[in-house]
Amino acid sequence: MNTMKYNFKIWALPLLLGFIIIAGCDERDGIIYPPANTIPPTVISTNPINTAIDVPLNQIITATFSKKMDASTITTATFTLMQGTTFVSGTVGLVDSIATYTPSSNLTSNTVYTATITTGAKDREGNALVNNYVWRFTTGTTSSTYTVTLSSNPVAGGTTSGGGTFNSGSSVTVTATPNSGYTFTNWTEGGNEVSTNANYQFTIVGNRTLVANFASPSLTYTVTLSSNPVAGGTTSGGGTFNSGSSVTVTATPNSGYTFTNWTEGGIELTTNANYQFTIVGNRALVANFEVGTTTYTVTLSSNPTAGGTTSGGGTFNSGSSVTVTATANSGYTFTNWIEDGTEVSTDSSYTFIITEDRTLVANFVVPVLTYTVTLSSNPVAGGTTSGGGTFNSGSSVTVTATPNSGYTFTNWTEGGIEVSTNANYQFTLVEDITLVANFDLSGIIIDLGSAATFGGIGGTAGMTNQGIFTVVNGNIGTTAASTLITGFHDTGGNVYTETPLNVGAVNGVINCAPPPPGTAEKFAIAQQALLDATTAFNYLAGLPGGSDPGAGELGGLVLAPGTYTSGAGTFDITSGDLTLDAQGDPNAIWVFQMASSLTVGLAGQPRSIILVNGAQSNNIFWQVGSAATINGAGGGTMEGTIISYSGVTFSTADVVTLTTLNGRALSLIGSVTLVNTVINVP
Repeated sequence: MNTMKYNFKIWALPLLLGFIIIAGCDERDGIIYPPANTIPPTVISTNPINTAIDVPLNQIITATFSKKMDASTITTATFTLMQGTTFVSGTVGLVDSIATYTPSSNLTSNTVYTATITTGAKDREGNALVNNYVWRFTTGTTSSTYTVTLSSNPVAGGTTSGGGTFNSGSSVTVTATPNSGYTFTNWTEGGNEVSTNANYQFTIVGNRTLVANFASPSLTYTVTLSSNPVAGGTTSGGGTFNSGSSVTVTATPNSGYTFTNWTEGGIELTTNANYQFTIVGNRALVANFEVGTTTYTVTLSSNPTAGGTTSGGGTFNSGSSVTVTATANSGYTFTNWIEDGTEVSTDSSYTFIITEDRTLVANFVVPVLTYTVTLSSNPVAGGTTSGGGTFNSGSSVTVTATPNSGYTFTNWTEGGIEVSTNANYQFTLVEDITLVANFDLSGIIIDLGSAATFGGIGGTAGMTNQGIFTVVNGNIGTTAASTLITGFHDTGGNVYTETPLNVGAVNGVINCAPPPPGTAEKFAIAQQALLDATTAFNYLAGLPGGSDPGAGELGGLVLAPGTYTSGAGTFDITSGDLTLDAQGDPNAIWVFQMASSLTVGLAGQPRSIILVNGAQSNNIFWQVGSAATINGAGGGTMEGTIISYSGVTFSTADVVTLTTLNGRALSLIGSVTLVNTVINVP
């Protein structure tokens, strides 16, 4: 009996497992299929990564999904690349789980690009991305040219070749050729040895200043001196020297004599008592003197006259040793002595043998002063500056301000005072100067498209009103069914689930999908408005980031036009009201970027946006990465267009105090909830 029972279990187990497996499968046309995969795909990586910089101009953009994708859904409609509001043309490809976007031409340097993969992208089981995937990156610069500057040390040691201007990355060869009696030692740069090869080859990646060093071989030569007549004077400077040495020999007349010349082998070499030459062989020099009784005059002056004083001039016997001295005044330095436009000495105490009348001019100059040009930009995200640094006094300096995408240059200011409206500002430097380049968003175009007429868009989730005092002066809509619009009626007499306690007046049209009063036509209008709102959201998110003046808290601040980006991802207006100052410009624009939420007001403390000096609500934009909550306790006035990814909520149920929005509440996927709220579309 036990054996039979045991055998029955063995026999029944496979059958039972078969029933279990079949129960989890799908039978179609008599064939059993395994259960379908319903897990949606995600983007797990991109190239370039989000916020990447210095991206190559020929970059191919890729996105890797968590699953193999349906190639028919990866197109230029679902995988896009934009420069600002302009689509970048290109081709899209897919290999299993990797999608590529190849631009039709090279990207523009120093430019921000935004890539987007929409929820139209699906895997092979038909599962779509849950949310649009958006990332941005910045391209680098084009290639540069660099200069190779050559010199030799000592100069007489040899020659150099191969310098010039080359493209970055070029292979450059410089050559050092020693003169007779010299040998090449090494190449140095900034005092450091870089090569011991006379033919030095390298790849150019920056400006180079190379010095070729030479040395004389260990050969020695003798300089033998004598004088004729012997009684005429004395000589000095002879001896034994290395080949290539610079040798100076001096002839000094005795009293009553004058120096005539140096001769070698009976041939005159020079008439200068101080004869300098480079030794390359044995030398036998004769200093010649003659009796002289003539007197000569030394006349001195200075240039500029105020630069200093001179002394030592007068009348001297021929052959006398004369020393003239130049003394610089305060603030000046001595430069040189010149005669007939030719420099004769750089020593302020100049000694020479008088053999003729001399007219010497001592030259003085003001010491070279240096000053600094310091640059900054306001707002920082508005653009870049170049041309600052340290310069000699009197230098002509040009500074340049380059706006970022969406910005325009306004002016240069110093200490709050305008000094130029030219982005290329040229001036003569006479003191330290600190310049601020100012930029504004007057060049930006934020196009809401058909969404501009909507006071509220509930994305794909609908709109809800609670209370009897809600008024929307504009259209509202959602791409959801009409049943997800509650507590509203429009000017066409269409009522959407109103109750005696929830009555909201829409002074426009309510656009949504069927059933009635939703229609196919209204559904198409809502779809286009949501698409336009999404485009504006992506454009705002792709603008260059700005400052975070209150570390996320904007209450109590007064802000000039510009872009402001939350470092922590959230903006709050809770510690006080926010004032926006247009500074007299009615076209001034404010953009507030936050990766997460926006919160306005605290319990019992509604907050408002205050507009001054020409600020307009139509020029204020709030790009909210998740949800926005506006004055949860009711009251207060909000200004501007709120484009939120996940929803917007005004006030709280059962609060009667009116909350006002002069602008728009646009949500991409979440609902918009109004409680006794007045929306005025600008």
